[in-house]
Amino acid sequence: MAVIPSNTPTEDTEELEYATNELGLKAALIPSYVERHTGADIWYDTLGLNSAYDYDQTVADLVGSSVVSAVKKCVNSRIFTVNMGYQGNISQIN
Repeated sequence: MAVIPSNTPTEDTEELEYATNELGLKAALIPSYVERHTGADIWYDTLGLNSAYDYDQTVADLVGSSVVSAVKKCVNSRIFTVNMGYQGNISQIN
């Protein structure tokens, strides 16, 4: 399984291509947010509405690939994984 960083959409695309084409991996996990720093301030970019970048191409790359992909998100110490390959099935891991 490839763990894809999501600092920028370009980085996502390059890492996904490397993981699948060069390493032959069949699954990818991306975070649901990226911690961004602006001087002394820290904010969490949720990779969606009001994001610093447009991640639509990343989602299209994942959905259009043969890779099983999931988005990992932590809420109140619980981990939720959204499997994009199966139209939004959500599994909860405590």
